[in-house]
Amino acid sequence: MNGTTPAELKEEIGNFCNEIMEKLAESDAACYGDVLSLWREMHSFYLETMSANLVLLEKKYDNLNGRAYADKVEADTVVVEVLDKNTGKLYRRILPIRFCETSNGLLLSGEAMDGSPAQFVFYSEAAIAKISDLFGKGIDAPRCHEVEDCS
Repeated sequence: MNGTTPAELKEEIGNFCNEIMEKLAESDAACYGDVLSLWREMHSFYLETMSANLVLLEKKYDNLNGRAYADKVEADTVVVEVLDKNTGKLYRRILPIRFCETSNGLLLSGEAMDGSPAQFVFYSEAAIAKISDLFGKGIDAPRCHEVEDCS
């Protein structure tokens, strides 16, 4: 890491974050809610910027290692941020929820309050169209006009 240890990097990041928060607190914000709105805007910008940088690094390292693009994204935990509508406070939690995303949509699975398995599925538009076709609810017209065009 070019001589920088993780502890030094953490300290540098901490100092940067403190500086940003001081600037937000010194802004024209009239209340905590205004500061929180500014912070959320900066946080979203940070996430977008870091995500773009991670994409570039992924391409660099995948090209070096010969890895292909992932068509499936999986994780054993998710991060949830909520803004409480009553207090205006922001809460961030790391939850033991399994995440699986493909071109068909995404699946969240974990345990219900009683310990039984629970799942939520969010289908992509393409998957919903496929399901409609399977149940005979798709468009009532051929997908192609000539036999050669059909696959």
